[in-house]
Order: sequence, then structure tokens, then C-alpha cells
Amino acid sequence: MPVIFAHVFNCTAQIILSPVNNTEVVFLLPKSKISILGSNLTDASDFGIIEVHTLFDNVTLSYDETLISGRHATANHVGIVIGKPGDSLITSPVFVINDYDKTVQVLIILQKYSISGKF
Repeated sequence: MPVIFAHVFNCTAQIILSPVNNTEVVFLLPKSKISILGSNLTDASDFGIIEVHTLFDNVTLSYDETLISGRHATANHVGIVIGKPGDSLITSPVFVINDYDKTVQVLIILQKYSISGKF
């Protein structure tokens, strides 16, 4: 599993996840954010979920770089839905935000799902 140290000021780092390379471990620096892009979801995939997990600290996962009510979630285990191919959400990044004054280790996962149960 690759480990990335995210030296981020505003949003200068981006992680691209795919069904083949679906996990990353990131050390998110204090008061920073990274963008995540899900790619290569197959036509058989109906949607994907980007999950973010930390051991103790909450992080925010958001559709937008600037927080908008109803378009983000904050927890230590949080996920956000990205759409299927052709959907604007699949080509738009989501953002992981660390509001703490300390570095937070984050596990990021892309899971793909099919309503029919077949891939």
C-alpha cells in the first residue's frame, strides 16, 4: 500500500484512485486539504464510494473545496458517493480536510458498487 505525505497548502496535492489502485495512506499535515479523484469505474459499476478512515481524529470529506451545508460530512470514518461514468461527480474531485493543528494519518479507499451485484 503506497504511503503519501501530503505537503498541502490550500489544495496542491491530488490522489487518483481506481478499482485496481483503490487505497492510499496519507499523512495530512495540520490545517490542510487534499483532493481525491475516483477514476476507471467500469460500466458495470453503478456508483462508487470514497471512504476516509482515521484512528481517532475527525476529518471532513466534501464535494466542494469550500464547505457548503449539506455537501460534506465530518467523522473519523466517513464516506461520500461518487457517480457512475458520465456523471459529473466521477470527474469532479472530493476533498479531505484536516482542521487540526496536528498531522493526521488517513486511510483513503475507493469502493465500487453495482446495484445488480455483478461486475
